[in-house]
Amino acid sequence: MRTTLHTAALLAAVALLTASAQPAMAATPATTDAATSDAAAGDAAATDATDADVADAATEAADAATDVADAADAATDLAATWSPPLTGGSGAGVAVVDGAARIDPRTAFLAPPEPTQPESPQPESTQPGPTQPGPIQPGPTQPGPTQPGPSHIDPAQPQAPHGPNGRSRAVGTPPSPAGHGAAGGAEGGADATARTAPGGAVATGLLTLPEHRLAAATDHVAVSVAAQQGAGGDAAVDVRGLRASGNWSEWITADAHGVAVLPESSTQVQARLVLTGDPGPVVTGLTLKAAASSQKEGTKAVGALTYSVYATREGLLGGTTANGHVIAPHDHFVALPSRRALSPDGKSDYSVRVCAANGRCVFAPVWDVGPWNTHDDYWNPAARREQWTDLPQGMPEAQAAFRKSYNGGNDQYKRHVVNPAGIDLGDGVFWDDLGLVTNSTVTVTYLWTGDVRLAKVVDTGPVLASPKQDAKVVGIAADNAGVPAECTVGDWLRIGIGQYLAASAVSGLGHVGVCTDAGVGGNDQQ
Repeated sequence: MRTTLHTAALLAAVALLTASAQPAMAATPATTDAATSDAAAGDAAATDATDADVADAATEAADAATDVADAADAATDLAATWSPPLTGGSGAGVAVVDGAARIDPRTAFLAPPEPTQPESPQPESTQPGPTQPGPIQPGPTQPGPTQPGPSHIDPAQPQAPHGPNGRSRAVGTPPSPAGHGAAGGAEGGADATARTAPGGAVATGLLTLPEHRLAAATDHVAVSVAAQQGAGGDAAVDVRGLRASGNWSEWITADAHGVAVLPESSTQVQARLVLTGDPGPVVTGLTLKAAASSQKEGTKAVGALTYSVYATREGLLGGTTANGHVIAPHDHFVALPSRRALSPDGKSDYSVRVCAANGRCVFAPVWDVGPWNTHDDYWNPAARREQWTDLPQGMPEAQAAFRKSYNGGNDQYKRHVVNPAGIDLGDGVFWDDLGLVTNSTVTVTYLWTGDVRLAKVVDTGPVLASPKQDAKVVGIAADNAGVPAECTVGDWLRIGIGQYLAASAVSGLGHVGVCTDAGVGGNDQQ
C-alpha cells in the first residue's frame, strides 16, 4: 500500500514538472483554469499520499507495540517463576488492602493452626476394595493435632451453641429443628455436651489466586511467602495442577521445605494462600517456581473412587462455609473432612455423587470442610493420605474412632466422636434430593478422582434413567455441581451408568463423543 501511495505522489509531481516545462501559451480563461485545476489536483494527491503514509506508519507502529506487549505477556504467563497478584485473588476470610493480604475477621472461619511439620507417611497397608472399607489394619495409632476443628463463626464474636457433627453453629442461627435428622441416626447424633468447641482454634482465611500456565509440565512447585508475621498466626500455600483429564488435582500444601509435590504433572497450576491467626500475618507477596517434572504429564485412565460412608446433615443455616458460601435454606452442597477437595465458592471443581439406600442420587459440589476432622482425605491411598495413614483407604478417621475406639475414640482435636460421619450434607441434599429423614450410610463417588472431565451444572435438573423425557427420575444434578461428561445421546448427556442429564443443563461442555453403547461404561465414545 505504501509503495502505491509513493508512486501516485511521484506521478503527480512529474505531471506538474512536465506542465511547467511546456512552451508558454497565450493566457486565456480556459487555459488558466486548466492550469489551476491541474496544480490543485497535484497538491491534493501529494497531501493525500503524505497523510495516508503517516497513518499507515502509525498503524504499523501500534501493531508492533501490541506484538511486543503480547510477547511479554506470553513470556510472563509461561515463566517457570512467577508472582501471582494478590489483588487478583478471591476467597473467604482474607482481605487484600493496598496490595497486602491479611485475615478478615468478618468472613474468617475457625480451624486449627497449620502443623509446623508434615506427618511422616507410614507403610501402606493392604487396602480393601473401593466400595466398602474393611476392618482396621494392625498398626500404631496416628493421632492428629490436638487443636480444635472448624467452627463456622465470626472469631470476633462470642461462641454460639454447637450444632451437629462437632462444629459450632453460626452466630444467631437457631438450633436445628427436632425430628429432621440433625441429631438422629442409628449410630449416634448430636451431643452438645460432648462436642463443646475446644480451645486453640484460630481465625482462618483462604485466598485463591489466578491460574498460571507453564511452558513445560511440572509436579514440583516451590513457594516463597513475603510476610510480616502476626501473633499466633501463619501463612501456608496450597498448590494444585490441571490434570490431563481436564479436572483439577487436589490442593497440596507446601511442606516444611516450601515445596508442593503434585500427584500428576501439569502445565497449568494454581496457588491458594492460607492465612491463620488473629491478627495473623500480613502477606505482601508470593513467589512460585516450577521445577522440572519427575513424571510424565497425565496418568493412565482410572475410574472415580467410590466408598460407603456415614452421612450427617450439616444444617448451620445462615453460617459461612470454609469457602465463603453463606448457607441458605435447603442448600445443595456437601462437606468433606479435608480442604484438599474444597471448591472455591460457586465452583464445581470438586464434586461428589451421593446415593442413598432408597435408590435416589444427587450430584453436588464440595463447599465446606468437615465433619470432625480437617486433614482426613480418607478416599486417598496411604501413600497420599495426609493423616491417619494406617487406616484402610476409604475409612474416615471418625468412623474408626466411633466403631473401633481408634485414637482413643477421639477426632484430631481430641474431641470424643459421637458418630462415624465421613460426609456432611446440606439441607437440600439431605431432605430434598435424597429424601433422608435421619443420618444414614450413603455411597459416595469422589468424581474429581476419575478420568472423565467434569462439566458444571448451571440449571438444577432431574437425572433420568434413560435419554428420554418421560424416563424414570433417578436423581438430581444440583446447580454448581460437576458431572462426568461421558458421552452424548442426542440432546442428552450421560453422566453415569443409567444416568442422563439434559445437555442444556451444563456449561462449557465442549466436544464430547457420542455414546456407542447407551447402556454401560464411560469409555465407549466414538
